[in-house]
Amino acid sequence: MFENVARFPGSTLIYFGAMVLSSAFALLAQLFPRVGVIQQGQRLRRAYMPNRFWLTMAFAVMVALAGARGLCGTDTASYRLIFADLLKGPNEPLSQRMLEGGEYGFVLINYVAIALSRGCNFVFVLSMILFGYFFMIGLDEYHETMSVALAVLGLYCVLFFPTLNVMRQMIAVAIAFFGMRFIYERKFAHFLLFVLLARMFHSSALVCLPIYFVIGNDKLRPVLRYGMYLGIAAMCVSISLLTTLLGAVFADSSYANYIGMASGPMLKLTTPLLRLPFLLPVLLFRKRLIAHDRRNEMWIVLAITEFLFAQLGSFEPTFARIAFYFRPSWLILLPQLTRAMPTKATQRAMGTYTALNFLLYWYMNSIMKNFGGVLPYDTFFAG
Repeated sequence: MFENVARFPGSTLIYFGAMVLSSAFALLAQLFPRVGVIQQGQRLRRAYMPNRFWLTMAFAVMVALAGARGLCGTDTASYRLIFADLLKGPNEPLSQRMLEGGEYGFVLINYVAIALSRGCNFVFVLSMILFGYFFMIGLDEYHETMSVALAVLGLYCVLFFPTLNVMRQMIAVAIAFFGMRFIYERKFAHFLLFVLLARMFHSSALVCLPIYFVIGNDKLRPVLRYGMYLGIAAMCVSISLLTTLLGAVFADSSYANYIGMASGPMLKLTTPLLRLPFLLPVLLFRKRLIAHDRRNEMWIVLAITEFLFAQLGSFEPTFARIAFYFRPSWLILLPQLTRAMPTKATQRAMGTYTALNFLLYWYMNSIMKNFGGVLPYDTFFAG
């Protein structure tokens, strides 16, 4: 369980230190808010919003960590090859593949990096700035109903580390997350615009489009609600438990390959075990969450959707990639649940519970499993 900590103590310390620093800046943004004026109906009122300087500093830590990396992250070498091809010209094979795939946004980032620095690490810096910007303004929308510091901690633990691997898709996830506010507001043109913008970084962003029609349809609401609860039960019982039992029986035989258990009987249980601590309190206090902020009804549906796609991703990796688009629901629901609790004591308890779950997810995924090859962390200075 602590093998990678022993193997890569320096890298673990860097990641943990960056997490503490980023969260501390986010906490300062919350403790020393800026005073602004917002419109509520026909009236203007004073509001206390997160201090943008400290919030920017929280994201700057992530930008620095991503921008200084050398080869950590399984896809980093591919991004360096793409940059090298674009540096030669648009007719190189990788350049052509990117352009033919319609991922013009990422191509543009590379050309900006070429114009400003001619260094591939500037691509990482620009990518993380885009990722952070859309999440920062997206989370700021909920500043009155959530703990921003917890949301930033969740962002670092849950979504930052995939940016060291599937960087293009994570930019698309950030843009799609910002655009999801228009689902609740029923502004399809606005939502479509941001989905298409996300599509310019990764083609998988188009999977977000059906959400607008499913969530906004009142006739489908009961079917959707009970269908998803049934789906959770089916996933937990028939897939996780069954494959675990079968894996225990056939782990040492050739049949293990047919049930996906060649890597061990606990493999398929990891996904639900990491998510249920997040999902269970959300479902348990769903009425309180919806009363706290009506928009949470949409985010609860997206959290359940993430669970289902992530579990399917244990068998087909494509589904795991789709699940990324719904994972920001954790950053909205859990920090809001902390504020939605009735007393200061229960708020502190829920905040502690949420923070510990974010930390556990980070440790299990990024340190223990080394998902995405983020260990060891090396810098381009070393190269």
